[in-house]
This record gives sequence, C-alpha cells and structure tokens, in this order.
Amino acid sequence: MIATSGTLGFTKLLGVDCCIHDGWMYLSANAYVSNEYLYYVINQHKEYFDSVSYGAAIKNINTEILRNISVVIPSSYLLDSFQNYIQSLTAEILQIESLNITLNKMRDLLIPELITGKREIQLHE
Repeated sequence: MIATSGTLGFTKLLGVDCCIHDGWMYLSANAYVSNEYLYYVINQHKEYFDSVSYGAAIKNINTEILRNISVVIPSSYLLDSFQNYIQSLTAEILQIESLNITLNKMRDLLIPELITGKREIQLHE
C-alpha cells in the first residue's frame, strides 16, 4: 500500500489481509511483477510525488498521478532473479516487524506494573 496523503509515497508491504484508510491506496502485483518489485519501484518515486502533489496544508496524490509514473519492467530472467533474492529478505522483514509489535505490547504491559511496584526488576550479577 502507498500513502497518498501526508507522508506521500510511504509504502508498506502488508503481510495480512486488511482494510485501509482513505489516505492510502492498495497496489497489487500482476502476472509480470511481484509485490516486492512494485514496493521498491514506488519507493523510488517519492521525490516525484512531492513535486506533483496538491493541497495546501496536507499534500495529496491521486490515482491519476500514480498511473503516470514510469515503471521499467525488466526481463523475466531479471525479475525472477530479483524475486529469488528479495523474497527471503522480505519474509525476514515481516517477521521482525511482527516480533516488534509483540515486544511493544509486552513493554506496554510491563511499564505500568514496574511503575506501580506490582513487578520488580531483579538484577543478577
């Protein structure tokens, strides 16, 4: 998905099915390119999005602006090579992001307990 309002061009690969806010657009791969390839191509266009955005207080882009970007589609051999290289990295990124969410939840549960004295820190030397 790509941010079309505010932080223009901010892209995120989603590891789950979900609904998105109207300040985002969902892009999906097709028979020629993968989601990962699309993700990296879109990331290369952030300056372009800033230059063609509209709006005074909050900058926006729309589907017409997205349709007008140039996307180079390499040969199937290069796309396959890219996909083989990036697939394991993408899986690792998604796994780390998921772990980060879990750790943030744990932190948010522990801090109040530490502050109120319900839980104590035991240091081992």
